[in-house]
Amino acid sequence: MKKPNLQVRLFVFALLFLSACASTPPQPQCENLDWFEMGRRHGIQGEKFNYLSQAQSCQGDHSIETGHSDYKSGYQSGKAQHCSPTSGWNLGRLGQDYSNVCSEPQFSGFIKNYNLGKKVAQLEKERLQVLRDINKLSLALDQNQIDPKEKKKVLTEISLLRKVEKGIANQMDKIEDSKNQLPPL
Repeated sequence: MKKPNLQVRLFVFALLFLSACASTPPQPQCENLDWFEMGRRHGIQGEKFNYLSQAQSCQGDHSIETGHSDYKSGYQSGKAQHCSPTSGWNLGRLGQDYSNVCSEPQFSGFIKNYNLGKKVAQLEKERLQVLRDINKLSLALDQNQIDPKEKKKVLTEISLLRKVEKGIANQMDKIEDSKNQLPPL
């Protein structure tokens, strides 16, 4: 049986490649976009209003005329959720940056809780470090890695660290309580 020559193989490969390209589904049309939902997602995520960058990819499509008002409505809805005091607390607590999109009247409740959340996140890091120090010293004591002459000193240090940890936990609780006393907006 005779093998097909290289030119025939390349021709078949090119046909297969081109037919694959031709069968690739087209990108979604702008008229099928849910502009409200897109705006809402951007607002919830604390992004700046960016309808124009979305609309530029749809130039020539008549849906962008109606898309602007839908996007803006969705964005305002999402932004209201993003700028809530609860969202501020969560963003601060997670150590996320504030994107500076909130305005009055929501801003004051949002930023107060954001700052409280950031403070609790910082205190939590400090508390975890103190707990690691306590565990390290306790383990060294349990494994007899501490010179008997130093044992009393280490026990005193552990006792002081436990007081520090308790103080940090109390600060965190007070912040939690003050957050819960904010009036809802």
